[in-house]
Amino acid sequence: MAFKRSGVRFPSAPPIFLEAQQGSQPIPARAEDFAAELVKPDPLYRAIVVESGSNLAGFCGYFPGFSSWLGKPGVDIQDLYVAEQVHRPGLGARLLKDAIHGARQEWQADYFRLAVDGGNTTGQDFYNRTGMNGV
Repeated sequence: MAFKRSGVRFPSAPPIFLEAQQGSQPIPARAEDFAAELVKPDPLYRAIVVESGSNLAGFCGYFPGFSSWLGKPGVDIQDLYVAEQVHRPGLGARLLKDAIHGARQEWQADYFRLAVDGGNTTGQDFYNRTGMNGV
């Protein structure tokens, strides 16, 4: 499996982004919206992707944040997804870790923030296993 930063290869990425976000509500985002943002020189939304062969198998989408409480920059984790056919221990955690590391390198992020949908029990279980209780 190959891990890559956003903008490297995204022709197949937007559909999996949209698939991962399908839930209780329809989403207005289009594949073209993701593709256009991810290839900008300084995108507002960034992603770490993992490929299995020529297929996009997962991603962690994130963007810069700032805490007025801490007075420091941080990173907001927007999306974390691993396709069911490639679920294996450590893959989601690796994506999360690489995104946080990238944010620290790129804009000196001092903290990270994330949330999980109340109906996403798979996500809740993942975060609980990694010690992020109450997410």
